[in-house]
Amino acid sequence: MAYPDKAKWIVRRPASVVMRYGLALVSVAAARALAQTFLYFHLPQPFTVLALSAIALTFWYGGTIPGILAALLSSVVRSYFFEPDINIVSRAVYDLVFLIFALLMTRVTQARNELEVRVAERTVELTRSNEELKLEIAERKQAEETLRQSEAYLAEAQRLSHTGSWAWPPATGEIRYWSEECYRVLGFDARDGVPRFETFFQRIHPDDQVRITESIQRARCEKAEFELDFRIVHPCGEIRDIHAVGHPILSPSGDLTEFVGTVIDITERKQAEEERERLRQAHADLAHVNRVTTMGELTASLAHEVNQPIAAALTNANTCIRWLTRDHPDVGEARAAEIVSRIRLLFQKGTPERALVDVNEVIRATIVLLHSEATRYSILVRTELAADRTQVLVLCFINVFTGGTASSALKRLKK
Repeated sequence: MAYPDKAKWIVRRPASVVMRYGLALVSVAAARALAQTFLYFHLPQPFTVLALSAIALTFWYGGTIPGILAALLSSVVRSYFFEPDINIVSRAVYDLVFLIFALLMTRVTQARNELEVRVAERTVELTRSNEELKLEIAERKQAEETLRQSEAYLAEAQRLSHTGSWAWPPATGEIRYWSEECYRVLGFDARDGVPRFETFFQRIHPDDQVRITESIQRARCEKAEFELDFRIVHPCGEIRDIHAVGHPILSPSGDLTEFVGTVIDITERKQAEEERERLRQAHADLAHVNRVTTMGELTASLAHEVNQPIAAALTNANTCIRWLTRDHPDVGEARAAEIVSRIRLLFQKGTPERALVDVNEVIRATIVLLHSEATRYSILVRTELAADRTQVLVLCFINVFTGGTASSALKRLKK
């Protein structure tokens, strides 16, 4: 804004040239007319006073040059209309009076003009200052509104994350600042104001107080950051897990002035971690049980495979004894070469034999054998067997001592 131009506009604008000089003529003429009226009624004529008034009026509203013109006209009118016979000295005195008055009015007019300019400039300055002040107030209100919104957003974020902020100067021992969420996390009422540090410290679980004291003292001595996990006991007796972080603020000289930081309620997170740990342990225990079960099945299978040859050997030995204890020993049935051959076959676990077997039975027996491995790897086996009995010719290894058949071998396989 062009304030100087505005100042010139605010200053009283002079009238036009015609009006200013016309004012001089009209004012002097009016003074003469009034003085003539006084003489008509035989009253003392006050032309001098009226002339001075006309001069002052012209100076004030018409300016300096029209005012001087009014003074000259007043002198001429007095000399020729009211006191034409006055001596030269008196005429000079009157002229001097008009001149001095004109000079005084000139000075007054100048002073008035300067005063108007100063008032106008001051008005402009005040106007500018007022506008700047209004702008500053508007900006400050906007900044305050923005700050309130930011504080509201911060408070809401802290409430959602269960995070409080704080400031604590260790030199005084008094807590300087707690956010709203800090009160809620630590179990205090914000209406009671910021508690003393000793009051807050008494809320810490007794088993954690010594450790917390040592950590804080170490952070003060080292002027270093700290992170603490501790338990807080609320007035209702509820125990909450807290994670605190502190950051040191140092003065220009390097002295510790205060700690600022946050407190976070990590109770739910810690419970979730403990639950995950219990679940992991349960999975580990289940895997161990599966391994033990598998070993049990393997042991049973090995025991079965070991017991079968032994039982077959016993059976063959008893059979030989029966053959040899007959009234007529059947040496041919119990000859040693065949027994040795069968014993040799024992280590081969069976001799190949072609036989017709039921495919459905083979599939069921295989599923039973693979049940443990399928369970271990979470494999689901679903069968769709033929409705009729389908038999195929296969090679079966039959125990030589039992003299079994393919069907008996499959029965043992199912077991």
